[in-house]
This record gives sequence, structure tokens and C-alpha cells, in this order.
Amino acid sequence: MRLILLPGLDGSGQLFAEFIDSLAENISVTCISFSEQEQLAYPELADYVRSRLPTDEKYIILAESFSGPIACLLAQTNLKHLQAIIFVASFLKNPNRRLLWLTCLLPLTILLRFSPPDFIIRKWMLGEKAGDEMLSKFKSILRRLPVKTIKFRLQEIYNLTLAEFTIGLPVYYIKPLQDRLVMEDNYYDFEKRCSTIELFTLDGPHFILQSKAKECANYVSQCVNKTIKSI
Repeated sequence: MRLILLPGLDGSGQLFAEFIDSLAENISVTCISFSEQEQLAYPELADYVRSRLPTDEKYIILAESFSGPIACLLAQTNLKHLQAIIFVASFLKNPNRRLLWLTCLLPLTILLRFSPPDFIIRKWMLGEKAGDEMLSKFKSILRRLPVKTIKFRLQEIYNLTLAEFTIGLPVYYIKPLQDRLVMEDNYYDFEKRCSTIELFTLDGPHFILQSKAKECANYVSQCVNKTIKSI
């Protein structure tokens, strides 16, 4: 079974490294990264991902944060080989209206280019226990991403509106309990629209795949193997 990883706002997939290394050995992994230079709206990103999905093997999509709406759009196209979806700290509407309103009001996208203090990154994103290596990698990725791309993706989130739909596939949701970016009630939107959904909670920040890589990998491996047995 192949696991397709769709990254968060950075779009690079580079923050998945430790998580991938911790997955069960029988799981093949493909990460679909997004262009750093192109400003693609959610429907365009869904088309971009669809053109890169396997056509000759079954797979599960794991959608981190920003990519959740992409996975939802894909699920509505009745993809032949898609077996399940795993959402991680994701959303189906603007997940934090106050925070994103401030982001649009203030030049925060520019500030991201100048290495936010470590305590801010730890508090809001990676968790208090994030090591120096992870912090350095995180800031390096932010610095490389063009400001206009960050701004465009934040605007996509701010204006996010999805048409009514139902996902009939098995759905799993990994919810970090100390998420300061995605408000708690966002999970209930998935409950309303997914026929079958399993919730897995973990103590940790928004970037839960990075802060609790092994725990998340263990759960995802269980989800994948459960799906394999059900086929």
C-alpha cells in the first residue's frame, strides 16, 4: 500500500523526514510537493495532485493542515485507487479567523522572512520541546519560500469555502491537543461530512507530525495496515 503525503503550508514536504523514517517498513511513501513559485488556488492544487497520483496501485492520502481541503476535493472525484484519507490538524473552513485576520492586516508574511524568535516558533508551531535542529530546518524552509507564495496560501485559507459533500471512504483524523493555529471545533466539520471517521488525539502543537513523529507514524502505520486487511 502506498501512502501519499500532502504537505502543509510550506508545500515542500521536507518536514516529513523523521515521520517517514518511523513508518512501518511495508509502507511505500510518495510525497507530492507544491511549487514554491506558483500561486495555485485550492482547485488548481487538487488538479496538480491528481495528475501525480498512482494509476496502477492502491493508495491512502495523508493530508497535513493546509492540504486537507485538497484531499476533500480529490475525494469528490471518485478516484479508483484511493482507499482512505488521513487528515492531520486540518480544516474545511477558515480555521482561526482572528489569527488569519491579523495575518492579513499586519505584514506577518514579511516578518516570516526574518527568522521569528525561537520561543514564538516553539509556542505556536513546533512545541516547547522542539530541538535546535528542527528549529533550524523549519526557519530555513520559511526563508526559502517566497513571501508572495506564503501570502497567497494564507489568503486561500482565509477565504476557504467548500461546497457541501460527503466522504464515503474511511477517514482518520490526527488532532493535536495544544494546537494554537487550528481551533478545536474544526474537527467537527469532518465528523459532519465523513461517513466513517476515527479520531486520534495527541498532546502536542499544530506541527504534530514533527513534534511527535514516532507516535504519529505508529498510528498511521496501524491505519494503513487496517486498510490493507480490509481490501
